[in-house]
Amino acid sequence: MYSSPAVANGKVFVGSEDCKIYCLDEDTGNLIWSYEIGNWVHSSPAVANGKVFVGSCDDKIYCLDEDTGNLIWSYVTGGSVFSSPAVANGKVFVGSNDGKIYCLDEDTGNLVWSYKTGRDVYSSPAVANGKVFVGSWDNKIYCLDEDTGNLVWSHETGGWVRSSPAVADGMVFVGSGGRKIYCFGAKSTPPICHIQVLSTPSGANIYLDDRYEGTTPKTLADVSAGSYTIRLEKSGYNDYTEAVYVSAGVTTSVSATLSATHTPTPIVTPTVTQGTGSIYICSTPSGASIYLDNVYEGTTPKTISGVSLGHHTIRVEESGYGDYTKTVRVSAGWTPSVSASLSATPTPTPTATPIFTTSEEPAATATSRETVTPSSKNLPISITPIILFCLAVAAIAIIIVLVGRSRKRGTSTPTTKRAPPPESAPPPESTPQSAPTSPPEPEPIPPSDFTPRPTTPSTFPPELAHLYSDPVYAGKGGFARVFRAKRNTDNKTVAVKIPISLDEGTGRSFLREITSWQRLNHENIITLYDANILPIPYLEIEYADAGSLDQMNKPIDVDTASEIILRIADGLAYSHAQGVIHRDLKPMNVLLTEDLTPKISDWGLSKIIAESKTSSIYGFSPLYGSPEQISPKKFGKPDGRTDIYQLGVIFYELLTGRTPFEGDDLVEVSTAIATEEPAPPSSINPEAEVIDSIILKCLAKRKEDRYQNVRELQNDLASTLKAQLKESLRMSVSEHNMKRSAFYCAEICLIHARLGEIDDVMMYLTDMQNYASVEMKTEVTELLEELERRKGMSSKEKISEEFVGRLKGVLHQVRMGG
Repeated sequence: MYSSPAVANGKVFVGSEDCKIYCLDEDTGNLIWSYEIGNWVHSSPAVANGKVFVGSCDDKIYCLDEDTGNLIWSYVTGGSVFSSPAVANGKVFVGSNDGKIYCLDEDTGNLVWSYKTGRDVYSSPAVANGKVFVGSWDNKIYCLDEDTGNLVWSHETGGWVRSSPAVADGMVFVGSGGRKIYCFGAKSTPPICHIQVLSTPSGANIYLDDRYEGTTPKTLADVSAGSYTIRLEKSGYNDYTEAVYVSAGVTTSVSATLSATHTPTPIVTPTVTQGTGSIYICSTPSGASIYLDNVYEGTTPKTISGVSLGHHTIRVEESGYGDYTKTVRVSAGWTPSVSASLSATPTPTPTATPIFTTSEEPAATATSRETVTPSSKNLPISITPIILFCLAVAAIAIIIVLVGRSRKRGTSTPTTKRAPPPESAPPPESTPQSAPTSPPEPEPIPPSDFTPRPTTPSTFPPELAHLYSDPVYAGKGGFARVFRAKRNTDNKTVAVKIPISLDEGTGRSFLREITSWQRLNHENIITLYDANILPIPYLEIEYADAGSLDQMNKPIDVDTASEIILRIADGLAYSHAQGVIHRDLKPMNVLLTEDLTPKISDWGLSKIIAESKTSSIYGFSPLYGSPEQISPKKFGKPDGRTDIYQLGVIFYELLTGRTPFEGDDLVEVSTAIATEEPAPPSSINPEAEVIDSIILKCLAKRKEDRYQNVRELQNDLASTLKAQLKESLRMSVSEHNMKRSAFYCAEICLIHARLGEIDDVMMYLTDMQNYASVEMKTEVTELLEELERRKGMSSKEKISEEFVGRLKGVLHQVRMGG
């Protein structure tokens, strides 16, 4: 209920979102009468001379009899009426979201006058001394003549004026969205100023302090004295900006000659598509692999064209050298350069000593093998442990087989040494080959014959060729290299993760931890389809086609960030109920589908990394680590509340573009996490103020001071998000934007459903019928009918998972433009 009650003559009058105005007995609260209107009533009633005046979201102002509630008259404005009427001297004054202030005859409802402001009028007028004072969403407060509606004066504030002015002692007091309260002299008349704006050529867009004012030539009237910034924009010309000071009663002129933008020479700067740019990457040495936001783009030197505007991460990799990573900003029409000087990584001293020797193959063959396959020092360090591990297994298997044969025969079997091939033997003649086909699934390989085939980091392991086709390297993280591939059995696109390194410690925990992930089945969790350690260790998981949160341009708006976090929390609440915590939540581990559904990945992998004897990587990412992960002795062991902390860090980054604690090295970051308090997100992004308390509670140092479970966080965030969405819904309704109104209704329905608020779900579904497209109305009607049929059931049964799923389907269709 947004309407404020009015009390008069022993009665209480108030509007409601059930589309009614109520009159109640002041002493008992008994209903005297109610009057049903065509939409929500957010306006507060005004009572005068035996009448009740109130506005509605159906674009009307109503006049009702105070005693009976009978309609006396109504007047149709051009937009929703959130403003509360003011009654004085036989006239009714009220604002509307069509940007106008209306003056109506109190007895007949006939229009006396109206005045058009620059934006919606939510402010309720104040009437005093023959003048009407009212604020507007165009950042101004207006003073109008009560009888004629002529402008007496207007004054610019630092933000939208939604509050209602108060008039006392010849002064006008009003609040502004710019976080200031203003006091003006009601009797004084601030002089009106003008700015004349001209340009060559004409037709340029005019922006006054970043607010669009039309095109040149134009005179901007009713400008208050003060300093302003004028910006002119025209396609094909450079922007023109000028700071001007407007003096009282003077017309200030701005005359701009626009210069044409320089057309880049194709030889110097590659042609780019509108809205994209290019990046030039070179390296020393050249020939290194280039990854743009973890997507392979070729080798250095190279110019990558068609890159979306904004920040991107470039990674340059070369075998035997350390990776080079840099974040660059891409703007339209110019090409930033990335020059990577790669540092060689230490390599072990090569030795000709064979890993194992048997009587069937002399030690000398180790040298001949080096001439056929790449030497171990040319292999990526990340792959060598896997090869050594597999060779060791093969050696043990061969010894077992040989001992078994000896025992079976009762005596040792002499062996014959194979002669090495002659050094001068000519290579075999090449023979025509048929067109390549998908390799058939190989027969099982006995351990004695198995030799793993090494690959470069961006090459798909040939040992898995019989399982997958069309592999494309997608990048690597702390645990694995990732490929997008098609599963041969059904042609389904999946992601295949190949662990970078496994040792004795990680080998024991690999399948144990992966088992926990495999039993998680939730729409906000990446599905693990398969995992195995033969022929090589790998994971087959669900493929998310829109990258990860790490690749999303940040900061983003509060509504979008809140929705993403709420849906990630859905997945966490489910996993915690299964007894599974993540421990390493970070943007890279939250993948996105095309409709921006977040899905949590890499369950249990943090623990596998932590148990590795050879890895120097923590079992979590330091920038997203919690105090208890940094200092378990001081803050206790990690638990489910650790995930809540890390989710808070992600929320913080989505809204501000940075993590709460940053530093030049690991020690500095860890110290800050354990000892310092984070700055409120709103200190970086003022729009995040409504979410500050939620994020800071997630980031509390002590686990006991955080949300104690994910459901607590969900309820708090959902309530806040619900209030924000209702405000957005009111705005979209006032702007007659049916598609956005349907979207917000669906979002609000979904949140109410998550909270189990049945009546609210039904109310907003009913409202959604007014905004949805013809196709969607049928689906919405079916959902309402389904709830009606379930009346009498428990709340949990009414809002079943199946029903929520259908509601999400409706939301998805609305989001996609249905």
